[in-house]
Amino acid sequence: MKFLKKIICSILSIALLLSSVTTYAAEPFALQKALNPIVRMLESRNSVMPMSDDIIESGYCGGEGDGTNLTWSIDSNYTLTIKGKGAMADYGSPSAPWYDKYRGSLKTLILNEGVTTIGNNAFDGCSHFTGELILPNSIMSIGQSAFRFCSGFTGELIIPNSVKFIGQSAFQFCSGFTGELTLPDRITIINENTFAHCGFTGNLIIPDSVTTIGNSAFTSCDKFTGKLTIGKKVTTIGNQAFDSCTFTGDLIIPDSVITIGNSAFSACKNLTGKLVIGNSVTSIGTYAFYAGGFTGNLIIPDSVITIGNSAFRGCKNFTGNLFIPDRVTSIGVNAFLYCDNLNDMYILQEEDNISGYPWDFDYYRVHWKYDLSKCIPTVYSEQYVYTGNAIIPDENNITVISPKGKTLYYGTDYTINYQDNVNAGTAKINISVPEGGISYNTNVANFKILPKSADNLRIDYIPDEIFTGAAIMPPVIVTDTERSN
Repeated sequence: MKFLKKIICSILSIALLLSSVTTYAAEPFALQKALNPIVRMLESRNSVMPMSDDIIESGYCGGEGDGTNLTWSIDSNYTLTIKGKGAMADYGSPSAPWYDKYRGSLKTLILNEGVTTIGNNAFDGCSHFTGELILPNSIMSIGQSAFRFCSGFTGELIIPNSVKFIGQSAFQFCSGFTGELTLPDRITIINENTFAHCGFTGNLIIPDSVTTIGNSAFTSCDKFTGKLTIGKKVTTIGNQAFDSCTFTGDLIIPDSVITIGNSAFSACKNLTGKLVIGNSVTSIGTYAFYAGGFTGNLIIPDSVITIGNSAFRGCKNFTGNLFIPDRVTSIGVNAFLYCDNLNDMYILQEEDNISGYPWDFDYYRVHWKYDLSKCIPTVYSEQYVYTGNAIIPDENNITVISPKGKTLYYGTDYTINYQDNVNAGTAKINISVPEGGISYNTNVANFKILPKSADNLRIDYIPDEIFTGAAIMPPVIVTDTERSN
């Protein structure tokens, strides 16, 4: 500030005056020489710089060398202008030179071409900025919390392709943005909370350069009205990354994704199209798709190992059968609770190899992959009497029990056909996998067909025959009195 120079000059004048009464004339000049570095330091540290008549305050805000590579100025209209070349200084929050005195008054922000980085916490809490935020093409990095709580900015946010890095919480709570968000195709990470609680509308395209979407990166961005497109190189979608977002249509998670975090797409009720989970996903976090509006079949890819608690809870519009791949080792509590329109669940591995209980489905709708050769078939009526016709026991008289005591279901877990079931003797019940079933191997059960008793047979009268010298074979009529009655 100007008055600081005046104070220092006054001190020097006083020192010179006092020195005139001493016998050593060189002493004041030594004092002045000693104070010069202090003056220069104070000018730099206190951001002192020449001001025009319209400028109410100004200073330095550079992050290179002595900090003079960038200047800041505030004019009488409360426009904050940053100009110069190179990087801006990083600030602890709140410590930017305009923060304490002006953050509640600043109306417009101008970032001139030449600025390469925006420092940490540079404009944090400057909620009275209005209009569009225009970032120059020279910007390469935006620091953490740089524009946090700048809720007065409106319109679209276009981040130029020169930007390679955006820090965490950089635009958090910028709720005034009302247009689309355009991300540069050079960033590799979208850090946690970067765009949380913003007001963007329209579509969102995650560029193919991005590999990681951080925790809460877009959480509660509840004004989006279009589709979400996730880039083909994303491997990690963090916890709550898109929690409570309002994207519409299908959600396609690319094959590059390995981890879907807790609540990553929780409460995305406007996603009413199909859900496609990529073929590399190994972990689906707790509440990952909670209360989603998805329709159609739910297909869990073969790569999945764990499904967290309540992962698909409340996804009531899924239809069809659900198949759990044979690599899944854990399904959490309430994972499929209130998925009311799903039909049966088929678990494509051996019985009870998955921890937990499956999983808020009716017991009779859960089908494991059984080795039928190890199951125990039982025929409750083991003996039947010969009738001359094929004997087919009612399937309700046949049970098949798994080695761990679970009852298999006819028609879904197994089917049966019969062999040698006409004549007296041992008949076979062949137990096999039904069409579309997931079990394997076969089994056999037996039952007896007993000869018919002669007690109920009646031999009708045989008339006398005349001797002929040859064998006489009169006709014999045998009647089964039980059948004739």
